[in-house]
Amino acid sequence: MNALDILRKDHERVKELFSEYDTLSGDASRKNEIAQAALRELELHSRVEEGLFYPAMRVRTGKDSVVLVKNSLNEHHEMDDLIRELRNTDPSDPEFDDKFQELMENAQQHFDEEEAEMFPKAQMLGNELEKLGLRIQEEKENARI
Repeated sequence: MNALDILRKDHERVKELFSEYDTLSGDASRKNEIAQAALRELELHSRVEEGLFYPAMRVRTGKDSVVLVKNSLNEHHEMDDLIRELRNTDPSDPEFDDKFQELMENAQQHFDEEEAEMFPKAQMLGNELEKLGLRIQEEKENARI
């Protein structure tokens, strides 16, 4: 599986968790489980993008991609800040839900931009996308152990 397929699946997995979170109303415990799963997925996804995918984009796909990577990194930092805040907020606090909603909106916008702008440019990586995919899968498996 190539890097873009893996990253798209990550996006879909996180969006499914967000959707499940939105459908739960009174079950605070289940909402917290879903939120924590989404936070872990986002952290791992950011790690593989920042450590493997973005460096390949920066080096091999031209000046436009450097700007896209810089913007994506800024978005990751904003989401990282929200994740830190969420980890330090009691899930029963109404502020938790507000922050999580903000994270969902930011992540959705980030995913949409990546898929519309960055992923098409990543096609320039050609066969390297397969190699990156293997490295991403390995990194993710090691992180889950």
